[in-house]
Amino acid sequence: MGSAGIRVNALVPGYIETDMTRAMSDPARSEALNSIPLSRFGDVAEIADATVFLATNKYANNCVLNLDGGLSAE
Repeated sequence: MGSAGIRVNALVPGYIETDMTRAMSDPARSEALNSIPLSRFGDVAEIADATVFLATNKYANNCVLNLDGGLSAE
């Protein structure tokens, strides 16, 4: 695809502070937070920053960005 000028990248978000995570029961929310090495949910602005990077960096191709506070490293 790159030879056709098409770049393919992916964002892999973990828990992000949204209506969905705010609606979690307290025990589920605590369990999720305790499983994240950074001990917090991500912010929508952090996802937006990564999206802009992948969209504007013309050399970024075949990139997979895990934005999960280290959850996938465990």
